[in-house]
Amino acid sequence: MLEVKVRKNNVEHALRILKRKIKDSGLMLELREREFYTKPSVKNREKRKLSKVRKWIRQRESNPDWCGEPPTQSLKEKYGRKDRKKY
Repeated sequence: MLEVKVRKNNVEHALRILKRKIKDSGLMLELREREFYTKPSVKNREKRKLSKVRKWIRQRESNPDWCGEPPTQSLKEKYGRKDRKKY
């Protein structure tokens, strides 16, 4: 349970501390995840997708000349080849 004491009637400061504690504890992320039910198959799919992205980024950092295809569209836009013509 998160608890914040208000000192010298300074509610704004206490609210900032509470927000920081909530963010650091990961409470909002957990609430967002539990808002709707997600099937186990969807969770596994997301896990696999994240692992592919992490693996690709790790490999890209270790060898910048490596030219493997990025696993997601946003990474393709960020790290895509600059010399290709766009039609």
